[in-house]
Amino acid sequence: MNIIKQNSILLIQSESTNCKLISSYLTDADYKMSKLHLAADNMMQIQTVHADIMLLDFNLPNFDKYSEQINNFAKAKNIPIILLCKPEDCDTRYALDWGANDIITQPIKPVELLVKIKTQIQISKLKQRLFSSNACQAAILHHSPIAIAYTDLNLNVLKTNFQFFLQYGYNEDIQSLSKILSPISSNKPHTEIQCLNTVLQHGYIECEMETQHKDGNTLWTTVRGKLIDSVAPEQGLVWTMDDISSRKATQDQFQLAATVFEVSGEAMIIMDKNNMIENINPAMQELMGYSKTELLNHSISKIFDSPYNQPTIKNILTWVKNQRQWKGELWVIKKSGEQFPVRVIVNGKKHADNSIIHFVMVLADISEQKAQVKELTHRANHDPLTGLPNRNEFFYSLNNALSIAKHQQYHIALLYLDLDGFKPVNDTLGHGKGDEILQQVADKLKHCVREIDTVARLGGDEFAIILKGTSIERVAETADRLIKALSIHVADSLHLSVSIGIAMYPNDAINPLKLLQYADEAMYKAKQQGKQSFCWHNEL
Repeated sequence: MNIIKQNSILLIQSESTNCKLISSYLTDADYKMSKLHLAADNMMQIQTVHADIMLLDFNLPNFDKYSEQINNFAKAKNIPIILLCKPEDCDTRYALDWGANDIITQPIKPVELLVKIKTQIQISKLKQRLFSSNACQAAILHHSPIAIAYTDLNLNVLKTNFQFFLQYGYNEDIQSLSKILSPISSNKPHTEIQCLNTVLQHGYIECEMETQHKDGNTLWTTVRGKLIDSVAPEQGLVWTMDDISSRKATQDQFQLAATVFEVSGEAMIIMDKNNMIENINPAMQELMGYSKTELLNHSISKIFDSPYNQPTIKNILTWVKNQRQWKGELWVIKKSGEQFPVRVIVNGKKHADNSIIHFVMVLADISEQKAQVKELTHRANHDPLTGLPNRNEFFYSLNNALSIAKHQQYHIALLYLDLDGFKPVNDTLGHGKGDEILQQVADKLKHCVREIDTVARLGGDEFAIILKGTSIERVAETADRLIKALSIHVADSLHLSVSIGIAMYPNDAINPLKLLQYADEAMYKAKQQGKQSFCWHNEL
């Protein structure tokens, strides 16, 4: 039991064994004891004793003779009295009327004794604080940050504090609280009559309502009204009016933000400082295929643990802790296991000391946009008829291949191909048949080279092939294979073949344009030599 140490107890008792036991109990409980026996010669001694509580034996001789003096002394010193009596002598009403704060019947129970002593000491100290607080009540009232008003039952203002005048713009010229509690508002939840009736019926009211400033403006207020004495309501009421306009505005903003969070078409996630998911909105559930309960209290890594993500989500959130915001593209994993790209914005909500409270993440599915960009990029860099890389993509691939070849020190062969006899086929059979043949040629070219090699259509019936990491012997073998594959009988008198010019890197040139020029010149040399053949640049 938590006993208040070194409280003083005055025990006025008869010489009985039971009272000696009381003294022993209290000494063991670390109370400071003073003991007296009631007699005429020690009444003066009582005046000099400091005590926090008095234990008075009801069965002392001549108790009635000295009881009034003891009671007056105890009241003057604010010392609570616990009366010790026998069960047959116990009269609770008499004891309380006489002035005792509590009674204990004998034989004494130690636990009851200690509990009652502790209770009465605490009550006494509370009373002392109350008495002391009365001395500074006016100052507290004046400096209170909440508007306070005292009224009678007709709401006539009897007293207010400085904050009341400051809050409502009056200068001690307000007569009735009705002017404050009756704003002109169509949505007011309470009227002054309703407030007053509630207080009279229940003794207390607390509500949020609009109150009216002297200039006619309204402000949201927490209004609390209470009867000063519920037994004697005629003593009036005390009202406190706490201006919550700013909090209401903030609350409205939060409610608006919550509404936006719920109805937004953008997927949103709220995480705690440890990267654990606290909330997701319906758009996020629809995007990822998870219900809210399946993601709450899980690490955000559950949906961002994709091998495509560089940097990782953990690194991003570390960045946000220091920089507040991150924007970029990441890959997410749906509940079905499908992975797709999203545009992500991550913000950090921070304390005043700059530590993270929450992370807020907004996601937008960009898979369709990415696919469109990929398609447009492919169209811009590939021949629409054959699907082969066009001239732009060819030069990009050639520059890249030459750069790698220079680093790894191997050879590259550039083959320039032109179809023999294509114009007669096109003119005779029409462009539709010509396009069909060009598509067949493209397929045959791709089947004659490796996957690491590049086949491109430069325009018309001209093609180019980049053979990587090759040798003169392999180039010759590939050229022969191409000539055989493109020897095509189209119709009775229409036949296709191919002429090929070859330039080697780095033997013939290291510049991509020069390399293409030399291969082109070698191709014309092959045509001059009878077509359906290949020619090396260094043989010119």
